[in-house]
Amino acid sequence: MNRPPKEQASGPALLAVAGYAVLVQLMAGTLVVALGPWPWLGWLTLSAYAAFLFHACRHRELLPGLGGWRRRALAVVLWQGPALVFGGWNLAAFLGWCGGMDIGCTVLQAWHAVFLPLSDLVPRGEWRLVAWYLWLASAWPLVLAAILVLASRRRAVT
Repeated sequence: MNRPPKEQASGPALLAVAGYAVLVQLMAGTLVVALGPWPWLGWLTLSAYAAFLFHACRHRELLPGLGGWRRRALAVVLWQGPALVFGGWNLAAFLGWCGGMDIGCTVLQAWHAVFLPLSDLVPRGEWRLVAWYLWLASAWPLVLAAILVLASRRRAVT
């Protein structure tokens, strides 16, 4: 039985999805920082961004519409590129595998500013002379990328 080949999104569609997601993330992060004096508004923005992540993983015009898992993973890597690079670099530096880079923590926290309200939930303390919130902030991009790719494989909705 011959099945028609699945339609796959073109290269520009992949870049459009990644660019759209980057724009939403940076706008939400800027809003969280601007609303810093009112923490409840930061939590509201984070909730709206979590809804966007769910939407990006389910809507047929976003991640699920790109086709196979490789194309979805490429879109997520383009979307979360700076966070993945600096998160991996920070983890390697924290473990002593390479030299430290203070700019890595700064770029990572700026890229994921939308998640700043969650840093209040991290217990105080440190491991290997690095605060727990930095460990979690550095590991988060890897976890988030895996969640986005795996969650977007479900059947898309309109």
